[in-house]
Amino acid sequence: MPAGPIKKNGGGQPGIIQPLALLGGLGITLGVLGCGAVLVGAVVFITDIQVNLVPLMRIFSCLSLFVGGIYGGLKAERAGWLHGALVGLIYFIVFSRFAGDDQIVKGVSFVGRGALCVVASTIGGIIGVNLQER
Repeated sequence: MPAGPIKKNGGGQPGIIQPLALLGGLGITLGVLGCGAVLVGAVVFITDIQVNLVPLMRIFSCLSLFVGGIYGGLKAERAGWLHGALVGLIYFIVFSRFAGDDQIVKGVSFVGRGALCVVASTIGGIIGVNLQER
């Protein structure tokens, strides 16, 4: 006797981790971050104000990770916390490598930034999985 219809989870693949949900979450994260960078750059260019862009880009990074976590949790349909955390972790590892960091751990601030990435996207994943229509 069949167990019933199989729910479509991130492309219908069995298992806890849905790779398509992770890729989608990363794509949304990079898209939102890119739009934020263009917006900040345009405002700074047009208004010619002198401002430190590092805190602004960290805020946009956290917001983009939050939105990417929501998308990942929404597409995964289960274990939103895990998908959100993985989106944040992959994002942090990739961007720390592109930034030219050869050492994995550079101190408390480096670990703190990684934890912030993971926490922001995990909260987004939790919210995203709970946005499902029942």
